Amino acid sequence: LWGRALNTGKAFYTNFPEDGDSQFPCELIGQRKAPIKSFLSSPLVGEEELLGHIAVADSTEPYIHRDLEAVERLAALFVMTIRHFRSQAELKAYRLDLEKRVEERTAELESLNRRYRAFLDAMPDLMFQLDIDGNFIDYKGSGEELLIPEDQVVGFNLSDAPIPGHVLDLIMEKIRQTVETGATQTFEYQLQKPSGLRYYEARMVKCGPGDVVCWVRSITERKKHEERLAFTQYSVDHM
Repeated sequence: LWGRALNTGKAFYTNFPEDGDSQFPCELIGQRKAPIKSFLSSPLVGEEELLGHIAVADSTEPYIHRDLEAVERLAALFVMTIRHFRSQAELKAYRLDLEKRVEERTAELESLNRRYRAFLDAMPDLMFQLDIDGNFIDYKGSGEELLIPEDQVVGFNLSDAPIPGHVLDLIMEKIRQTVETGATQTFEYQLQKPSGLRYYEARMVKCGPGDVVCWVRSITERKKHEERLAFTQYSVDHM
């Protein structure tokens, strides 16, 4: 009797147990084997997994089908409770694992960000992030090459910068091309500074739906060197 519900997976009851079934295992009741007069049992089955069973015996009244249905409902509640606690345990384990992964990933990103920032800080180039309308979103750089006061760069519009109109038109066109095509744009321009004529090389890449990052490098010394070489070559050719 004790194992029938477990073996068959079905609830049952009997008011006339057979002689061979009319004993409880003594280790389960902590005393000598005791004869039983009636028995009712329902398995605890969850998602095709046998979780255990509920068993009652020796009712003062004979068991009837209504008693079986009541125990089956109780078994269903037990299964739901077991599932709930299992789900809670699984969710907790999943949450802890997810938190651990997030912490590890955050540490990796922070380390990567520090290396990236160190790399950028080591670069002498100016770097700007602009939207398609020419508004400055972010920047890196300082000194004479920065045409706008550092505390005014973010939110500043390129059209208000002290640059010639043809240079403004060139930069805005390159921003538009970068955003629309996604292709890297490289171009040169020159500006008149108090220290003299300065030459620049700019490289733009798309970094968002409507944003670009622009690296600006002074190539003044290279241009002067090229001019000196050209003048020397011209002099040699016309001697």
